[in-house]
Amino acid sequence: FVTGEVNHQELGDYVLTYTATDLYGNEGTANRTVRVLDTTAPVISLGGAASMLHPRNVPFTEPGVSALDVYDGVVEVTSTTDLDVDTDGIYTLTYSSTDSSGNTATATRQVEVIPAVSILMASASGITGTEVSIPFTVKNFEAISGFQFSLSWDPEVVQLVMDESDSSK
Repeated sequence: FVTGEVNHQELGDYVLTYTATDLYGNEGTANRTVRVLDTTAPVISLGGAASMLHPRNVPFTEPGVSALDVYDGVVEVTSTTDLDVDTDGIYTLTYSSTDSSGNTATATRQVEVIPAVSILMASASGITGTEVSIPFTVKNFEAISGFQFSLSWDPEVVQLVMDESDSSK
């Protein structure tokens, strides 16, 4: 006959008592202590990509990171990095989370600092009523797959005409 229960969802020590009686009515008991332990580390989830490109000389904004533990729920995440946004290179951000039982998880994110894309517009002048072409050059474009930019002008003074036949655009 066994008395006591073990709740495997709650950490702690549980005592089970075993009782036996022989044919002559002699009773014996024995106790067993069952310890429910947390041996599972928290799970760290990265917001954003695990590998990122980041433009040089631009402050880095952490895209987010969180950790969830089976017993503790949401747990704190700490990070270490030597990320230098002023120097090109590949940097590793290391995230760590430890639950109340001492189980630790780590995750990493690679951030590659690259030269920022710059658009250089040539200056141009013209006579009122004539068409003027303004060429522009994109520098450090090889590290990214696309870009957007906007132009602003006074439509009372300048009209934008795109040359759709020029295949170099």
